[in-house]
Amino acid sequence: MAENTLIEQLNDAIDAIISGRDEKLAAADPTLAQLVSVAADLWGLPREGFKSRLKAELVSSAATLAYTDIEAETDSEQSE
Repeated sequence: MAENTLIEQLNDAIDAIISGRDEKLAAADPTLAQLVSVAADLWGLPREGFKSRLKAELVSSAATLAYTDIEAETDSEQSE
């Protein structure tokens, strides 16, 4: 039952992080305090620069694949 309480406390702390509530997230339980610290550090990830670079790479890859597919269809039609 104590584990359930820890999970509920962690859930409440994560809800506070997500909603931006400025409240003390430090806990009497050192395990909970460490988990809350990790959750707070991870909340802002990934960084905006990473997301922008990833999007650009994916769009570029998709465009290349689309071009390759069109080229393959054209080659297939010409050989018929």
